[in-house]
Amino acid sequence: MTKPLEIYEIIHRVGQFVPCWMPNNKRHHNRLYFHPRDLIACIMVCRLWRTSLAPLLWLVYDERQMSIGWRIPTEVLRAHNSHFRYVLLSQFQPTFTLQATCLRELCLQNEALSTQANMDLIGSNLRLTRLEASFQYEEYGRLRSVLESLSQLQCIKFEELSLDKHDSLSSFLNNNPGLQDIRLRDPLYISGFKGCRPLVNLTRLELYDVDWEGNPGLLELISLVPNLTALNFVHRGDSSSIMTELCATLRENCPKLDWIRYRNANSRIGCALRAEHIIPWIQASPRLVHFDTLASTFTTSIYWTLICHASWIDTLCLKFLKGVEENARNTSKILGHCTHLRSLNVIHASTISKLSLEWFEEPWRTDNIESLCLKGFTDPLKRVSGLKQPDHFDRMIERPSRPRIEAEENIFKDLSQGWTPMTYDHERSRITATAWAFRDMVFRRMRDAPRLYKLTVECFGYVNNSQAPVGCSFAGLESL
Repeated sequence: MTKPLEIYEIIHRVGQFVPCWMPNNKRHHNRLYFHPRDLIACIMVCRLWRTSLAPLLWLVYDERQMSIGWRIPTEVLRAHNSHFRYVLLSQFQPTFTLQATCLRELCLQNEALSTQANMDLIGSNLRLTRLEASFQYEEYGRLRSVLESLSQLQCIKFEELSLDKHDSLSSFLNNNPGLQDIRLRDPLYISGFKGCRPLVNLTRLELYDVDWEGNPGLLELISLVPNLTALNFVHRGDSSSIMTELCATLRENCPKLDWIRYRNANSRIGCALRAEHIIPWIQASPRLVHFDTLASTFTTSIYWTLICHASWIDTLCLKFLKGVEENARNTSKILGHCTHLRSLNVIHASTISKLSLEWFEEPWRTDNIESLCLKGFTDPLKRVSGLKQPDHFDRMIERPSRPRIEAEENIFKDLSQGWTPMTYDHERSRITATAWAFRDMVFRRMRDAPRLYKLTVECFGYVNNSQAPVGCSFAGLESL
């Protein structure tokens, strides 16, 4: 009788659960690093396991980590490049010429696209479903024939793409009707899409660091995506008149749009962050579910526009440059009227000068809240001694007594079982009394929230892993 672990297919399937790429928790937490030791140990068990599992070791080839970091010999990579399915190249002079012909995803960073061998690599993999390329303002005309040979792309991410007056992406897009995700960063001279058919499968569009005046054809692109559901838009300059036209185009042509992230690349200087620029974006969706933006302040006009979507809003991420009373009052109102809200982040670049808890008198509806983050409503830390403090500051920094601290910790413990501190950014002795009081007030309001699993108030962060969604867990500290 054949044992299960002597069957090639079963061994291969089990090997798919042995990770080669691990998250880097210390640096670049959103990236993975090559960690093949566990899979190599499995490969060394016997000849059958080696035959079954070795292809899994080479599914992903990252030039930076495997050739430069791990210094894997070129002859070894060349011998196994037929197994490559995802490839990331970043060097102008590649370590060796890839002969892979079964790629599904290809990422060409920095000057990698300038190499003829890498251009040929695109033409040798006509079944690519994802292509990321940094054009470095390379003329599209030189690459047109290679790119237009592809027909199965589902996602493209082009950086610094440059067209001239005779170029157009229409043929490329027509050849890839299955495109679902388009991401363009800092494009140049996109003037139009004449002859381009509607992109009926496209649901996500990202336009990052866009000079709108230099790319007038992007407005036509948006009119060609009737099933768009998510838009991530970051533009340069003050183009308020064009933004109004863009939002009108979204309302007319994208009835399914419900996820919007709108930022200005010059937001640090307050460009295009006033209410009159934010409101048209909220109105661009007939049924807004997710909204992420950075504005000067949380004005009443922004609040009333958001309330029109109160029955649908699921996630709000609002960042404000200025901390004012109006921000606090409208935040409280949002928690009171958006009954389907699951996640709310309200963060200030500069703190409110003097917080009053009376601003939060609006009752909160917390039945569906899962994650709440409130930062910048008060200065959580005592200021450095020797600096001149405002008159009210002495009352803010009074150190609570030990019984007071224990009572505050009991508020945290009484929330429910399973709660632990997730972050503790500063020493307790530096936290102001106002920050403690603000935390206590939020905790009392959220005490009965049945779905809450993550709570951040100023420098306090807490998580309940027993309530967290499957696959989402956080490491907590042992004690407050």
